[in-house]
Amino acid sequence: EALSNLAKFLDLQNGTNFYQNLIEKRKKAQISWYEQKIPKIIFEPLNIEKILETIKNFPYKLKATSTLHLLTGLRTEELFYLIKNFENLNKKEIFEGYLIELLYIRKTKKAFFTFLHFDAIDFVFNSYKSKRTYWKKLKEYNFKAYNFRRAFESLYSNLRSHEIDLLQGRVSSNLVTSYTRDIENLAKKVFEVQKKVLEFLK
Repeated sequence: EALSNLAKFLDLQNGTNFYQNLIEKRKKAQISWYEQKIPKIIFEPLNIEKILETIKNFPYKLKATSTLHLLTGLRTEELFYLIKNFENLNKKEIFEGYLIELLYIRKTKKAFFTFLHFDAIDFVFNSYKSKRTYWKKLKEYNFKAYNFRRAFESLYSNLRSHEIDLLQGRVSSNLVTSYTRDIENLAKKVFEVQKKVLEFLK
């Protein structure tokens, strides 16, 4: 299913025939699987400016939760783990914010740490405590929580791809040490973006 969607996406972007070739090879090999319709997100490119404007006009509690989601790029479960356990998590002050140890590891999902600018800390205490309530409120605005995670790479265009993967929990534990050797430089780049976003959302 994932290969089918990737093939469709590449065809849309490049005018290629990957999907048709995949179907033909699949039939020849007598392989079949249930295939959903192509996900909407493939047709809906993200616009960071539009997302920021939307968040700016949210009611405060929804704005607080959405801002944290956008700034951290975490999965929803990881975000609410951060919100609910913030006071008990290990935190280290670094430049203009905190380096927060999450150590959220569950099967393939993992998030070792995240950064939060000092000016975003109030949002932690004023966010929703239930992800279901959060999803419900976003739905009222025809918005999906996953869009914040998707927007992360575009928002932090000053980061390298492996730094994005590290912050979004796509790096294996044995690589974390080597990727965090320059943690101070990474923090500076993250806080530079977060500060601009928070100033805009005031």
